[in-house]
Amino acid sequence: MNFWIKCWLTVTISIFLLLNILTFVAIQEGAPYRFTSSLSYDAKLTFIRKKMLSGEFDQVDTIIIGSSMGLNNINSQPIEELSDKVHNVLNMSSWGLNTNDTLELLTSIDLANIQHVIYIAQYDDFTTNGNTLRFGQDMDSIKDFWAGENIIEPYFQLLKILPLKLKRYLSWKKYYADESQYRNLAFNNSGDVGLDIKGKGINTSRYNTFPFPVHLSDKKYIPLIDMNDYLKTKGIPLIVVRTPYRLPLLIANENLTTVFTSFRKKVDTLAQEEGFVFIDVHNELKLTDTYFVDKSHLNKEGAMLISQFIASKL
Repeated sequence: MNFWIKCWLTVTISIFLLLNILTFVAIQEGAPYRFTSSLSYDAKLTFIRKKMLSGEFDQVDTIIIGSSMGLNNINSQPIEELSDKVHNVLNMSSWGLNTNDTLELLTSIDLANIQHVIYIAQYDDFTTNGNTLRFGQDMDSIKDFWAGENIIEPYFQLLKILPLKLKRYLSWKKYYADESQYRNLAFNNSGDVGLDIKGKGINTSRYNTFPFPVHLSDKKYIPLIDMNDYLKTKGIPLIVVRTPYRLPLLIANENLTTVFTSFRKKVDTLAQEEGFVFIDVHNELKLTDTYFVDKSHLNKEGAMLISQFIASKL
């Protein structure tokens, strides 16, 4: 064999072996197998897999699901402790999940033991149409992954991306297990993620700006109706929670207030027509800025307050 070909093979194999070693270390540190472009979503998929393979998922009676507002604005502990109807919560929320993604997740898991599904939402979770999935996830592969199979493809996806994220993935706990950072992905036992961001740690852009309000046509609520219809076939009540928003932003922006109000009215109407429960935490609690880390995400104290309130309504 040509000397240079031997050198090339030696270097290639060495790099491949090194990447495998680093990938193994990254996984041990907490980095998730990669299915999509969303780190939070993939981390939650891995978290759910551990729950399923350990048998803990079989004890779950209540699912909390939604976008990052469901992830950060909920503390499952007081819901379990204060409600006599809830005993074991699994929070399946992650960054950026829209209503379509939420429905897709719910239809991909065994709901045999589930007594309640709590959907944490705000108007900007309803900005996609039809059956669009934000991350283009392959749920068949994910279900195999949850069953303990098919880790080769997501493993190699992690290996492929590792050189670009090497420092962060090898120091996972430093970068992604810090309550003082918005990127925190340190799930508690239920899958919630608390934020403790204060003072100079608050990102003023996130705190003072909001997604440009769009007209929420009726078709954008179809996935919510489909979600409720699907859960009805399983005998599971759907509870939709409108999470708090910073009041000063609403007061200062008429267009935002218009969309915000129309969203509440539409979900309230749908709750009566379709037979799900609607809890408007924003209007009920009217939280001050003390409890916010940005326009729509709460700190740990705020999450505790709204979770206690939700528990009182169950």
